Order: sequence, then structure tokens, then C-alpha cells
Amino acid sequence: MKRDSGNIVWFKDVSSSDINTAGGKGANPGERIRPGASVPQGFIVTSAAYSEFLNKIKIVNFIKKLLIKLDSNDSKVLQNASHKIKEKITQAKMPEVISEEIKHAYRKMDGGLVAIRSSATAEDLTDASFAGQQRTFLNIQGEDNVLKAVRGWGITSISVTPDMIDKTREIIVSAEEKLALKR
Repeated sequence: MKRDSGNIVWFKDVSSSDINTAGGKGANPGERIRPGASVPQGFIVTSAAYSEFLNKIKIVNFIKKLLIKLDSNDSKVLQNASHKIKEKITQAKMPEVISEEIKHAYRKMDGGLVAIRSSATAEDLTDASFAGQQRTFLNIQGEDNVLKAVRGWGITSISVTPDMIDKTREIIVSAEEKLALKR
């Protein structure tokens, strides 16, 4: 995969082997381009950019503290946790280097109308599916509007459920065990 940076990749430069970087919907256009299909020019904001954003706002510890002792059978508590997570993400400032790279890529496409789609790197796992939980924004024009649409980072689909709590707890424990092994 050829990259302009760690934050942006172009459709023409990705394939299905790049799902961890580009997500499923991000990698699919590259697969269509290879055999010669006509695909509009476009770029992907990478999972590395998303991770950088999450690290800068320290969201992982925030979510961990919020969910680890949560009563997953109390729907009001779940809704409140979901709201707090969304609020923290939407109020956070996107790192300037990422926003500048997005604007630069948009200018390289000569501006105009674009579609912005969220694409998860784990949309269709063998033990879980998140299909249909991401947002699509159509007919977006102008750098500021593109940034605003991208800035949502797909959080509009965040909904804390009992299954999500259990899975998150498993992920947190697994990550902590892996970190402990590295030390």
C-alpha cells in the first residue's frame, strides 16, 4: 500500500489486505479499481489517524473507567454512558496534522461534492457484526464541511449495550494482559 502519510491513503492504493488500515468500505474501492472498474477518486482517513485522535483525548481510560463497573442490565445507566462517550468524542478537537491532511487530500480532488462514510476495521468478524451501524454523509462540499463530517468518527452509532459492555471488558482485560507480558 502506498501512502501520502500515516493518516491518509487513496482508494487506488488499497486492497482487501488493507482492511486493518482502511476498513472494509475503505478497502473495497481499491479492489474494484484493480480489474478496471470505474471508481470515483477518493481517500481514506486511516485507522492510525483514528487511533491517534483517541490517544490524544485519552478516551480509552475514560471508557474503561465508565464501563468496567457498569450495571449492564440498567438501560438508563447504559444510555448515560453512551451519551458521555459520544459527548467526549464530539467535543474533542481533531489533531491539526490530521485535519490539514484531510483538507489537502480534498483539495487534490479539486473540491466539489463528496460522500463521507465511516468504515470499521472489524465490521464483519466471525463472532460479531457491526453492519449498518456506521453513518454516510452525501453531497458534502467544502473543506470545513468535509472536516465536520469526518470529525464524527462514526460515533453517531455508539450505543452501549450489555453485550458491548461484556465485549469491552474482555478487550480491556486482554489488552492489559498483553501489556503485562511486554513488560
